[in-house]
Amino acid sequence: MPSHTLAEALLTLASSDQVGAWESDVWCTHTKIDVPIYSNNAEASKQVTAEELAAIRVFAINFWNHPETARAQYIKKQNDSEAVGRNVWCKWVNKNWQASWKINTVVNEVLNNNNSSPYAIMQKMKVKEVRHT
Repeated sequence: MPSHTLAEALLTLASSDQVGAWESDVWCTHTKIDVPIYSNNAEASKQVTAEELAAIRVFAINFWNHPETARAQYIKKQNDSEAVGRNVWCKWVNKNWQASWKINTVVNEVLNNNNSSPYAIMQKMKVKEVRHT
């Protein structure tokens, strides 16, 4: 079972007409973002320019148009016409994941509060190893 990048996972939860994680009020409240930057309704900000938003949207639509089995390779490409959108999206997710959203911290707290761990969950799911793509 290959693992996904954070940027890939968030896009995989969405589609061209659904905003994925941002459909959850809890997620929006936690991230303090109501509209993801790949949405048609996203607006330029200090973090992302209007041109970058357009490039991200093109990249995201092309990502969703790829078969699920080809998405992991597509998101890793660097030298194609979607490189700007891909790079801005990936950097934005990576920058915010822990620094602003503190997702790893939240997950650890939830696991600890429930007397669990990633290894315990893997054991319950009979997963012996996690391969990175």
